[in-house]
Amino acid sequence: MRITLIAVALCVFLAITCAAQESADVDRTKHEATQKLMTIVGTSELLRQMMDESIEQQIGGMRLMRPDVPMQFWNDFAVELKRQVNPQDLMDRIVPIYDRHFSEQEIRQLIAFYDSPLGRKISATLPEIQQESLQVGREWGSELGDRIGDQLNRRLQEKGYRPMNPHPHRPKA
Repeated sequence: MRITLIAVALCVFLAITCAAQESADVDRTKHEATQKLMTIVGTSELLRQMMDESIEQQIGGMRLMRPDVPMQFWNDFAVELKRQVNPQDLMDRIVPIYDRHFSEQEIRQLIAFYDSPLGRKISATLPEIQQESLQVGREWGSELGDRIGDQLNRRLQEKGYRPMNPHPHRPKA
């Protein structure tokens, strides 16, 4: 009886160990597929561009605070920072987010789509579309702000109050 219990326990242990190994293999292949998807859609290049722009902006701010420091110092410092910043570090933190939200099958379907001509076109044009959309959004927001300011001033005047400067970011006329 004791040998039977040991044999059953050993079988259960082996089954759990095999299942865990199989799960780790599936997780690894899903993780690799997710990294491939992010490469295909250009996430790494986009992150590199964003990091470079951020470094340039930060250094620009530092230069304003320290005009006594020569430009060559700031240029050298920017090159050094850009060398240290690795978009893969951020990608490694983003991949698990995709892994949580998409199954391996869905990741593979996304890879197939983004590997297609239409998918490549979307990847290539989306940054430009986003920039243009942001500009349109800024313009729309400015127009909306102007309209709200005009409406506020009309109501203030109707009630006998002094109007506000409807465009505080612009000088009074």
